[in-house]
Amino acid sequence: MNTYHSIHVLGVSRGDVHAGLDNYFYRRYYSRCQVQQATAETWNLAVSDVSGGWVSVFDEGKNFRRAHRIAKALSAYTHAPTLWLGLFEDLDFFYQLFYDGKIIDAYDSDPSVFDPEEGFTDQPNGIEWLPADFSDLNPNRDIAVLGNPPVFFSVFSGHDEGEPKRLQSLLSRGRAFHGEGLQPEDELSWLEDGLPAFSELLGLDPERTTTGFDRLLEQESLPSWLERVSFQPLPKAERVNRPPKSKRPREAS
Repeated sequence: MNTYHSIHVLGVSRGDVHAGLDNYFYRRYYSRCQVQQATAETWNLAVSDVSGGWVSVFDEGKNFRRAHRIAKALSAYTHAPTLWLGLFEDLDFFYQLFYDGKIIDAYDSDPSVFDPEEGFTDQPNGIEWLPADFSDLNPNRDIAVLGNPPVFFSVFSGHDEGEPKRLQSLLSRGRAFHGEGLQPEDELSWLEDGLPAFSELLGLDPERTTTGFDRLLEQESLPSWLERVSFQPLPKAERVNRPPKSKRPREAS
Protein backbone atom coordinates (compact mmCIF):
# COMPACT_ATOMS: atom_id res chain seq x y z
CA MET A 1 0.00 0.00 0.00
CA ASN A 2 1.25 3.49 -0.91
CA THR A 3 1.06 6.26 1.67
CA TYR A 4 2.86 9.54 1.11
CA HIS A 5 2.40 13.30 1.15
CA SER A 6 4.19 16.40 -0.12
CA ILE A 7 4.01 20.21 -0.11
CA HIS A 8 4.25 22.37 -3.25
CA VAL A 9 4.77 26.15 -3.37
CA LEU A 10 4.04 28.09 -6.56
CA GLY A 11 5.91 31.07 -8.00
CA VAL A 12 8.87 31.19 -5.62
CA SER A 13 12.51 30.13 -5.70
CA ARG A 14 14.13 27.28 -3.84
CA GLY A 15 15.89 29.95 -1.76
CA ASP A 16 12.53 31.44 -0.76
CA VAL A 17 11.38 28.05 0.47
CA HIS A 18 14.61 27.50 2.39
CA ALA A 19 14.16 30.91 4.02
CA GLY A 20 10.58 30.02 4.93
CA LEU A 21 11.70 26.74 6.50
CA ASP A 22 14.49 28.47 8.41
CA ASN A 23 11.97 30.98 9.76
CA TYR A 24 9.49 28.26 10.75
CA PHE A 25 12.04 26.14 12.58
CA TYR A 26 13.98 28.99 14.17
CA ARG A 27 10.79 30.24 15.79
CA ARG A 28 10.53 26.77 17.32
CA TYR A 29 14.14 26.97 18.56
CA TYR A 30 15.56 24.76 15.84
CA SER A 31 18.46 25.63 13.55
CA ARG A 32 19.85 24.14 10.37
CA CYS A 33 22.52 21.48 10.90
CA GLN A 34 24.56 19.04 8.88
CA VAL A 35 22.36 16.48 7.11
CA GLN A 36 22.13 13.32 9.19
CA GLN A 37 19.97 10.36 10.04
CA ALA A 38 16.74 11.11 11.85
CA THR A 39 16.71 10.99 15.63
CA ALA A 40 14.28 12.12 18.26
CA GLU A 41 16.04 15.51 18.10
CA THR A 42 16.50 15.87 14.34
CA TRP A 43 13.95 16.97 11.77
CA ASN A 44 14.74 16.07 8.15
CA LEU A 45 13.18 17.37 4.95
CA ALA A 46 14.02 17.48 1.26
CA VAL A 47 13.51 20.47 -1.05
CA SER A 48 13.29 20.33 -4.84
CA ASP A 49 14.42 22.74 -7.52
CA VAL A 50 11.82 24.74 -9.46
CA SER A 51 9.78 22.73 -11.96
CA GLY A 52 6.78 24.16 -13.77
CA GLY A 53 6.89 27.10 -11.36
CA TRP A 54 6.60 24.84 -8.28
CA VAL A 55 9.08 24.06 -5.48
CA SER A 56 8.29 20.80 -3.65
CA VAL A 57 8.98 19.95 0.00
CA PHE A 58 9.03 16.43 1.40
CA ASP A 59 8.78 15.99 5.16
CA GLU A 60 10.36 12.91 6.70
CA GLY A 61 7.74 12.79 9.42
CA LYS A 62 4.63 10.68 9.18
CA ASN A 63 2.58 13.10 11.21
CA PHE A 64 -0.10 14.80 9.13
CA ARG A 65 -0.45 17.69 11.57
CA ARG A 66 3.23 18.53 11.23
CA ALA A 67 3.04 18.76 7.42
CA HIS A 68 -0.15 20.81 7.74
CA ARG A 69 1.70 23.35 9.91
CA ILE A 70 4.69 23.54 7.58
CA ALA A 71 2.46 24.14 4.54
CA LYS A 72 0.54 26.85 6.38
CA ALA A 73 3.77 28.51 7.52
CA LEU A 74 5.32 28.45 4.04
CA SER A 75 2.22 30.06 2.54
CA ALA A 76 2.32 32.80 5.18
CA TYR A 77 6.03 33.47 4.64
CA THR A 78 6.01 33.43 0.83
CA HIS A 79 2.53 34.92 0.22
CA ALA A 80 2.23 32.19 -2.41
CA PRO A 81 -0.28 29.39 -3.13
CA THR A 82 0.92 26.37 -1.16
CA LEU A 83 -0.60 22.96 -1.80
CA TRP A 84 -0.29 20.06 0.61
CA LEU A 85 -1.48 16.78 -0.89
CA GLY A 86 -1.19 13.09 -0.25
CA LEU A 87 -2.42 9.57 -0.81
CA PHE A 88 -3.27 7.18 2.01
CA GLU A 89 -2.95 3.43 1.35
CA ASP A 90 -3.58 3.80 -2.39
CA LEU A 91 -7.17 4.85 -1.77
CA ASP A 92 -7.73 8.17 -0.06
CA PHE A 93 -6.52 11.30 -1.86
CA PHE A 94 -6.57 14.60 -0.01
CA TYR A 95 -5.35 18.14 -0.44
CA GLN A 96 -5.35 21.43 1.41
CA LEU A 97 -4.61 24.70 -0.39
CA PHE A 98 -3.18 27.60 1.65
CA TYR A 99 -2.68 31.23 0.73
CA ASP A 100 -1.15 33.89 2.98
CA GLY A 101 -1.23 31.48 5.90
CA LYS A 102 -4.93 30.62 5.55
CA ILE A 103 -6.55 27.48 4.24
CA ILE A 104 -8.84 28.37 1.37
CA ASP A 105 -9.86 24.98 -0.03
CA ALA A 106 -9.68 21.31 0.91
CA TYR A 107 -10.68 17.92 -0.43
CA ASP A 108 -10.77 14.41 0.99
CA SER A 109 -11.93 11.61 -1.30
CA ASP A 110 -12.94 9.29 1.53
CA PRO A 111 -13.04 10.71 5.06
CA SER A 112 -14.20 7.34 6.42
CA VAL A 113 -10.56 6.23 6.08
CA PHE A 114 -9.73 8.58 8.94
CA ASP A 115 -12.37 7.31 11.34
CA PRO A 116 -11.34 7.64 15.02
CA GLU A 117 -13.59 4.68 15.84
CA GLU A 118 -11.49 2.51 13.54
CA GLY A 119 -8.35 3.05 15.57
CA PHE A 120 -6.92 6.33 14.26
CA THR A 121 -6.19 9.00 16.82
CA ASP A 122 -5.51 12.71 17.02
CA GLN A 123 -2.33 12.56 19.09
CA PRO A 124 -0.60 15.82 18.04
CA ASN A 125 2.86 14.50 18.86
CA GLY A 126 2.42 11.03 17.40
CA ILE A 127 4.81 9.68 14.77
CA GLU A 128 2.42 7.38 12.92
CA TRP A 129 0.03 8.35 10.15
CA LEU A 130 -2.73 10.43 11.65
CA PRO A 131 -5.93 11.96 10.27
CA ALA A 132 -5.41 15.02 8.14
CA ASP A 133 -6.52 17.99 10.18
CA PHE A 134 -9.57 19.19 8.26
CA SER A 135 -11.26 20.47 11.42
CA ASP A 136 -11.44 24.06 10.14
CA LEU A 137 -13.74 23.04 7.29
CA ASN A 138 -15.22 19.80 8.55
CA PRO A 139 -15.60 20.02 12.35
CA ASN A 140 -17.67 16.86 12.68
CA ARG A 141 -15.69 14.83 10.11
CA ASP A 142 -18.96 13.31 8.95
CA ILE A 143 -18.97 14.51 5.34
CA ALA A 144 -16.40 14.56 2.59
CA VAL A 145 -14.45 17.76 2.15
CA LEU A 146 -15.66 18.29 -1.39
CA GLY A 147 -13.21 20.79 -2.87
CA ASN A 148 -14.25 24.05 -4.50
CA PRO A 149 -12.53 24.43 -7.91
CA PRO A 150 -13.51 28.11 -8.49
CA VAL A 151 -12.06 29.03 -5.09
CA PHE A 152 -9.08 26.75 -5.70
CA PHE A 153 -8.14 28.48 -8.95
CA SER A 154 -8.87 31.98 -7.60
CA VAL A 155 -5.27 32.24 -6.36
CA PHE A 156 -3.71 31.03 -9.60
CA SER A 157 -3.07 33.63 -12.27
CA GLY A 158 -3.29 32.79 -15.95
CA HIS A 159 -5.47 29.67 -15.72
CA ASP A 160 -8.07 29.10 -18.41
CA GLU A 161 -11.78 29.03 -17.63
CA GLY A 162 -12.07 25.32 -18.37
CA GLU A 163 -9.65 24.22 -15.64
CA PRO A 164 -12.10 24.49 -12.70
CA LYS A 165 -14.53 22.26 -14.62
CA ARG A 166 -11.82 19.69 -15.29
CA LEU A 167 -10.83 19.72 -11.64
CA GLN A 168 -14.45 19.31 -10.57
CA SER A 169 -14.76 16.27 -12.83
CA LEU A 170 -11.73 14.66 -11.20
CA LEU A 171 -12.90 15.40 -7.67
CA SER A 172 -16.42 14.10 -8.34
CA ARG A 173 -15.22 10.89 -9.98
CA GLY A 174 -12.72 10.29 -7.22
CA ARG A 175 -15.20 10.62 -4.37
CA ALA A 176 -15.44 7.96 -1.68
CA PHE A 177 -15.22 4.34 -2.79
CA HIS A 178 -13.80 5.29 -6.18
CA GLY A 179 -16.97 6.73 -7.57
CA GLU A 180 -19.48 4.24 -6.21
CA GLY A 181 -22.57 4.27 -8.36
CA LEU A 182 -20.74 5.28 -11.53
CA GLN A 183 -20.24 3.15 -14.59
CA PRO A 184 -16.94 1.23 -14.45
CA GLU A 185 -15.44 3.34 -17.23
CA ASP A 186 -16.19 6.49 -15.21
CA GLU A 187 -14.64 5.34 -11.92
CA LEU A 188 -11.34 6.90 -10.91
CA SER A 189 -8.34 5.35 -9.21
CA TRP A 190 -6.38 8.15 -7.55
CA LEU A 191 -3.24 6.01 -7.55
CA GLU A 192 -3.28 5.06 -11.22
CA ASP A 193 -5.08 7.93 -12.94
CA GLY A 194 -6.38 10.63 -10.60
CA LEU A 195 -3.19 11.97 -9.03
CA PRO A 196 -1.24 12.08 -12.33
CA ALA A 197 -4.18 13.91 -13.97
CA PHE A 198 -4.47 16.31 -11.03
CA SER A 199 -0.74 17.05 -11.28
CA GLU A 200 -0.87 17.64 -15.02
CA LEU A 201 -3.78 20.05 -14.60
CA LEU A 202 -1.69 22.21 -12.23
CA GLY A 203 1.59 21.93 -14.10
CA LEU A 204 3.08 19.81 -11.32
CA ASP A 205 5.58 17.08 -12.16
CA PRO A 206 3.86 13.74 -11.32
CA GLU A 207 7.24 12.40 -10.25
CA ARG A 208 7.06 14.88 -7.37
CA THR A 209 3.44 14.31 -6.34
CA THR A 210 3.35 10.50 -6.44
CA THR A 211 6.14 9.94 -3.94
CA GLY A 212 7.23 10.86 -0.43
CA PHE A 213 10.40 11.42 1.58
CA ASP A 214 11.00 7.76 2.43
CA ARG A 215 10.49 6.53 -1.12
CA LEU A 216 12.85 9.18 -2.49
CA LEU A 217 15.55 8.27 0.02
CA GLU A 218 15.20 4.55 -0.79
CA GLN A 219 16.74 5.19 -4.20
CA GLU A 220 20.43 4.36 -4.67
CA SER A 221 21.19 8.03 -5.24
CA LEU A 222 19.22 11.15 -4.45
CA PRO A 223 17.54 12.65 -7.55
CA SER A 224 19.54 15.54 -8.98
CA TRP A 225 16.60 17.90 -8.47
CA LEU A 226 16.40 17.26 -4.74
CA GLU A 227 18.46 18.35 -1.73
CA ARG A 228 18.14 17.36 1.90
CA VAL A 229 18.07 19.69 4.87
CA SER A 230 18.15 18.93 8.60
CA PHE A 231 17.24 20.92 11.71
CA GLN A 232 18.18 20.37 15.34
CA PRO A 233 17.10 22.12 18.55
CA LEU A 234 19.02 25.25 19.50
CA PRO A 235 21.14 24.94 22.66
CA LYS A 236 19.23 26.15 25.70
CA ALA A 237 21.69 29.01 26.16
CA GLU A 238 20.58 30.41 22.79
CA ARG A 239 16.87 30.26 23.58
CA VAL A 240 16.76 33.72 25.14
CA ASN A 241 13.84 35.25 23.32
CA ARG A 242 11.32 33.77 20.95
CA PRO A 243 12.33 34.97 17.47
CA PRO A 244 9.83 37.31 15.82
CA LYS A 245 7.75 36.25 12.86
CA SER A 246 9.05 37.33 9.50
CA LYS A 247 7.77 37.15 5.96
CA ARG A 248 9.20 37.34 2.48
CA PRO A 249 8.67 40.89 1.16
CA ARG A 250 5.83 41.13 -1.34
CA GLU A 251 6.85 41.93 -4.86
CA ALA A 252 5.76 45.38 -6.07
CA SER A 253 2.69 45.22 -8.26
